[in-house]
Amino acid sequence: MIKDSSAVDYEKKTVMSVQIFAEDVSADFTSMASVTITINDINDNFPKFEEDVYEFSIDEHCDDGTVLGIITAADEDALDNGKLTYKLLPESMRELFDVHPDNGTIVVKNGQHLDREGTNSYSPTLQAIDSDGQIGTTVLMINILDINDQTPVMNRELYEAYVQENHKLEIKIQATDGDDPKKPNSMIQYRIDNSPFSSNFTIDQDSGVLQNNGRLDREAMDPALDGVIKLMVIASDMGTPSLSSTANVTINIGDENDNSPQYLDPAPYEFKVKESEGGIWVGSVRAHDGDQSDFNNRIFFSITDGSFGSFILFSEAISEGYRGNITVDPAVELDYESDRKTYDLTVEASDLGQQKVETTVKVIVVDVNDTPPEFPSDMTLSVKENSTLSMPLGTIEGKDVDTEHLLEYELDSTECQCNGVRGPCPEEWFKVERNGDLITNSVYDIDFEKCDKVFMHAKVVDVLTEKRRDSTEGVVTINIVDINDNTPEFVVLQDFYVVVIEKVEVGTSVGRVYAIDRDTGENRKTKFEVIKVDFVSSEVNSTESLFLYADSANQEDADGRFTAHIRSRKAMENNKRGKFMVQVKASNLDGLSSTSVVELLTVDSTYRVSLRFSASVSEVNENLPQIRAILISATKATVEFFNVFSETVIQRAEEMTILEAYFVFPNGTALDYDAVTSILNSEEVYKEHGYQLTQLGFTGISTTVTESTDVKTEVFIMIGLMAALAIVLVVTTTSLVCIRRNYKRKLKAAKAMNSAASVVIENQKTGPVVPGTNKYTKEGANPVLNMNIDTATDLGFDEDGSSADRESLNSLDYNIDMTMAEKDTMPMMVIQEEEEEDERSESPYIEPLGAALAQREKRRGADSPSITFANPSTDTTDL
Repeated sequence: MIKDSSAVDYEKKTVMSVQIFAEDVSADFTSMASVTITINDINDNFPKFEEDVYEFSIDEHCDDGTVLGIITAADEDALDNGKLTYKLLPESMRELFDVHPDNGTIVVKNGQHLDREGTNSYSPTLQAIDSDGQIGTTVLMINILDINDQTPVMNRELYEAYVQENHKLEIKIQATDGDDPKKPNSMIQYRIDNSPFSSNFTIDQDSGVLQNNGRLDREAMDPALDGVIKLMVIASDMGTPSLSSTANVTINIGDENDNSPQYLDPAPYEFKVKESEGGIWVGSVRAHDGDQSDFNNRIFFSITDGSFGSFILFSEAISEGYRGNITVDPAVELDYESDRKTYDLTVEASDLGQQKVETTVKVIVVDVNDTPPEFPSDMTLSVKENSTLSMPLGTIEGKDVDTEHLLEYELDSTECQCNGVRGPCPEEWFKVERNGDLITNSVYDIDFEKCDKVFMHAKVVDVLTEKRRDSTEGVVTINIVDINDNTPEFVVLQDFYVVVIEKVEVGTSVGRVYAIDRDTGENRKTKFEVIKVDFVSSEVNSTESLFLYADSANQEDADGRFTAHIRSRKAMENNKRGKFMVQVKASNLDGLSSTSVVELLTVDSTYRVSLRFSASVSEVNENLPQIRAILISATKATVEFFNVFSETVIQRAEEMTILEAYFVFPNGTALDYDAVTSILNSEEVYKEHGYQLTQLGFTGISTTVTESTDVKTEVFIMIGLMAALAIVLVVTTTSLVCIRRNYKRKLKAAKAMNSAASVVIENQKTGPVVPGTNKYTKEGANPVLNMNIDTATDLGFDEDGSSADRESLNSLDYNIDMTMAEKDTMPMMVIQEEEEEDERSESPYIEPLGAALAQREKRRGADSPSITFANPSTDTTDL
């Protein structure tokens, strides 16, 4: 047995030798044997690394597959010799680094993700795993070495500075580098890129302080730069290779007022100016200021001496600098005839810094033709309309007191008096020649009806004067004389007129015509004449006799229209329902004429519709235009108002206004009471116009009341019709009652005949007996009256009747037998024969129907209920 198991260690001894001694009890005899024990190895050791921490360094952004080193572990177990595997932890590290599982080679897996500026070191764990899964670990310290991969970054992309010229500039440019600050990769140096102004500035290469090198002069710069200097500063690191970035520096050089104005033209200045022209331009002086800013180089000119209040000077900017414009004071006119013919002016140019410079200006006054011509006053001419003249209407003759002058005439504008209103002319009828002749313009026709007076605004100009103002304006009035050259023109105020046939009598106005003549006075007077009347209807078209005439009276209304009523020479025929086409001629005194057709639509009073309004007559008359517009929109017909009158409602004791109107279509048809009621009561019209009509007082539509006599006639007719209807109803009711009673009698007689047919009575005469008739055994004999049968009262119950009649009677008997049995509760008695007043029979006679019924009762027996009864008031012969 193993006494000390810890001593049995394969890694220390693989074989152990043991000597075994054997002794007997007396110990006299011994024996020894040597035992060799081979130790078998078991996996009882963990893999071990030589170091607890291994440190490596590698450049950032190195190539993939770069080997960091080889790290192996040892395992004392012989079983694990050459069988260890390696693995990196954590798993995220395997995105950047990897290890060969068999030999422990550490390599870079993704070098582009190694960024020292992001992470400067990594500490993955390396595992060694033996065949039994026992793990040994060590830590890898991987340091990322810096390379020059970071470009210097300027703190600002643009540096701006402002400095006044002749002053010192100092501005600090700063940049940062993300590389290792302890290495040259992050060390930055500054310099100025070459440019037109780079020599005027210096920069400290280490601190980046930018300063001007010498005096800054704004005037030495191109004015187009507006004092702006642009530099580019480069910041470079010290790494290999060197990386750099740039920043723009904008320096605004402020202008100082360090220059005085200078005149551009040599002195003295000399100008000439014409007399009598206030505000005329004399001449200009020019100066320039070397300062570049608008504020410092602005120049103001002023006259300091020699003006005597006759000149003023205005300053304005020009491309070369500034200009001083000298003009004559507008309130002053220089006069050559005065003692002062020349002026010596002292002109001063100064800037805002009060730096000044002076020069001398000499002004010479020049004589001119300065007297204006005179235009003739109150010049009036006359010309007939439509005139085309070959010679001038007249000539404008002006005057000029100057010894040397040449007068010309110009037309400025024309005004016309048209329809009493003065304004611009629609056409240029007249021209003004340069020599003053007034001529007609052949392009246009002179029309008195357009305008009756022309005002020509012209002016006379002295051509020899140098001042355009030296002219005089005037007006020439031309009166247009009217001639009779216009035909009367019809004015259609209404498309057609509605004529109520019943109302047309001799002299009744059925329509109206209007015409206007654009001439004046007697020339415009118009008369009317009916020249033709045509009748058009759905049945016939014909030319009528001139039963219509126009009552032309040459009366002119407020609108300048002549009007005439079309009147009838006779009462209109009732059958003339359609359209009259009345041709009317309008002519003036000279026979100029035109024609027009007036449509007369004939309707009768049945088409008159009465509209009720809860308003006064005056209010309804005032609202007629609105009412007409609403009704036209609702009915789509032309609305012709016939009459407006008040009506008192007795039941309500209130006054209503009735507006009678016709609703006529251009084709001659009209709407009656029912049609208008249907339209106005329709939902669509009510929604659209109901509120408007209600606001105007509309309450409803009444049947049209024409004449009082007509009302009485219609009332009497209605009463007569009602009475006739009542009579008919009474007669009809009475007839129905009688027919019903006779029908019952006939029905009972038919039943009795059916019963009597089977009974034989001893004293019954031979031959067929028909109960309820006057026909017995003897042909044509009446056993009661002993008279011949009146064929007019024969009911047709004859044995020769059709079998269908008998079947019908039998069926009536069988159908009502049960019903009669149920209803008849009174015992039937034998019917006795009636006594006649005129003729009596000596021997008693038993009525056959009664005898038959009696025999029938006997056969039925005593137990059978009686279904017969006696009626003393009638018998079978009554029917």
